[in-house]
Amino acid sequence: MPGSPGAEITLDADLENLGRFLEVVSGLAAGEKYDARRSKMIELAVEEAIVNVINHAYTDAKGMLTMSASVDADRRLVLTIKDQGRPFDVSNVAEPDIGSGVESRKIGGLGVFFIRQVADEIRYAREDDSNVMTMVFSPEGRPKPETN
Repeated sequence: MPGSPGAEITLDADLENLGRFLEVVSGLAAGEKYDARRSKMIELAVEEAIVNVINHAYTDAKGMLTMSASVDADRRLVLTIKDQGRPFDVSNVAEPDIGSGVESRKIGGLGVFFIRQVADEIRYAREDDSNVMTMVFSPEGRPKPETN
């Protein structure tokens, strides 16, 4: 239902909990009748964002991860991931050189690139010692640039 309040889930930032976060995402996408391909792309983007938090946000100890998920009036999935780990502003990550060969390309950085390709919007804020990243996904995805 468009404009639905959705769900919020807080769990240990641990790979064992990844599936529970993704169940929320897939449930909302299914409820809005997103097509299977779009739903899978969104799940992969959210998985990448959550795995980044799990692997990089907390250095010395495990922390918590909260994901809020809702559907806005335009049927867009609005997903917010919040953690209290090291500050990490996704908007500061440089675009990878995808035109260079694999041998000369720097390792890493493709996850954020993938999220940017799938999400219609990405916002980051540092609020009260927390990283807050919001991703917005429309049913059809971003329009692709025209090529001649």
